[in-house]
Amino acid sequence: MQTQYINEMLDLPELTITRILSIDADELHIEALPLGDKQCCPCCGSDQDVIRKGANDRRIVRHLSVFEKQTYLHVPSIRMYCTRCEAGFVWAYEFVGPKQRYSRLFRSRTVEQALGSTAAHSARMQQAPASTVQRMHNEAVPVESERIYERVWEEANETTGLVLGIDDFAIKKGHTYNTGIHNLKGETMLPGRKLEDLRAYAQGHPGFLLLNPKAVVMDLAQTYHTWIVQSALKTMRNWKEEIVNYHQCRWTNATVEGRHNRIKAFQRRHYFTRNRSRYRAGILIECNRHRMLD
Repeated sequence: MQTQYINEMLDLPELTITRILSIDADELHIEALPLGDKQCCPCCGSDQDVIRKGANDRRIVRHLSVFEKQTYLHVPSIRMYCTRCEAGFVWAYEFVGPKQRYSRLFRSRTVEQALGSTAAHSARMQQAPASTVQRMHNEAVPVESERIYERVWEEANETTGLVLGIDDFAIKKGHTYNTGIHNLKGETMLPGRKLEDLRAYAQGHPGFLLLNPKAVVMDLAQTYHTWIVQSALKTMRNWKEEIVNYHQCRWTNATVEGRHNRIKAFQRRHYFTRNRSRYRAGILIECNRHRMLD
């Protein structure tokens, strides 16, 4: 098999393919070598005094599938030594983390599939153990959630004519609720739906109080109107102002309800994740999956 275009197919510019080791019905094994001769010392940051000291057993790394076959890269585990620092280290590959058996591209693709469905479905698609996919998912969610969370708040602060949407959704009907706060492009979440929960959130997030929204879209829940406009309207005849506001701004709560349907689907797929921080992070990503491509 020709190997001149395999590097482009695998998207691994730091490696050069030397030969195809084996091909069968399900697996493809490829031998590859790093393009460079030496790396910088992790202590002094220089490669002037770095020499090679042999190699350990080859590393076998699972990569993205090629021609619907499980692809494994066989790369050397090269021992390096810095004569200046007298420090020994092993060649660090960019495409795979230290002591990991799956490439970064494989992990990224697998997690992306799991976020849109379940770890079991992604495991079937990638022909990998479900426990491995679940571990990759658990490692990626906090990092991705933090990145999205910071970006959502940054966009909310910079948006001119910001419109917020607020609604609650049930974790357990009649018992436990959460509240979603949306800028109709981003999402955040806070525990509870009672007025004291909302006020506690606002006190703990000074940046929220600094937002200057053009409008706030919500349903007829009394708590939200008490929190946002400091007035409780008890009967339908008192909703005249809200009706007029709709005709002026033309915003509805449909987007918020749609995202809460996503949240409910997420809860069903993940069987109501018990870990609170992971649950919150998963919901944030579920409502902002389009941002993962940015």
